[in-house]
Amino acid sequence: MIRCSLNELFHMTRKALLGCGFSHDVADDTGWAMVIASHHQPRAATQLAAYLAHYQAYDSARPVPADSQRITIDGTELRLTAAPHEMLVFGAMICDWLAISSDGGAEPHIVILTTAYMPSILLGQLIWTESQHHGQITLSFDACQMHADEMLIAMPASGEQSNITEYRIEMKAGGQQKLVTETGAVDIDDTGWARLSEFAFRSYVPESDASRLSGAGAGLTDND
Repeated sequence: MIRCSLNELFHMTRKALLGCGFSHDVADDTGWAMVIASHHQPRAATQLAAYLAHYQAYDSARPVPADSQRITIDGTELRLTAAPHEMLVFGAMICDWLAISSDGGAEPHIVILTTAYMPSILLGQLIWTESQHHGQITLSFDACQMHADEMLIAMPASGEQSNITEYRIEMKAGGQQKLVTETGAVDIDDTGWARLSEFAFRSYVPESDASRLSGAGAGLTDND
């Protein structure tokens, strides 16, 4: 285990996703999700790094495509069957769908997600969405019902299960605002940190006078 600041974890996660071809908004949201998930799951970084391995063929010149063809919508219900690593692609879509009706008035939007296990990174995204829209997200599965934060805490140390499960995800208005900051520190698995560092390295631009003038590096003089 290594100890890092939440600011370091946020930016390392963000750069790792950019290095694997994800957009800036997905990278930002995943950075916040990792900050949240790592409070309860030290191996969340290792799980995320394993997911990014599926996207090594992509980079900033060949970004990961937004795939919505496998999503089916019936009224207020969104259905999706996906592998856990695909939540890096679908997670933002799921959260946006839940947030549509979070301000009250409209009938709540539901997500029916079928997957091998609930990824810690998606739970972090759901909690982040709660904090932004003052909602409360519940997950119903196998005759159980839990809030997103409760499920994150209750997950096994590996962060994974093995059974295909159907999760019903719903957000209702009226939840308490959760303030999420980049201050403080957290212990994470050093293997995951090293792997994220490798992916983040792919987002760095080659050093040159031109790159320094555009803001990369420390500057052209010792006084920069």
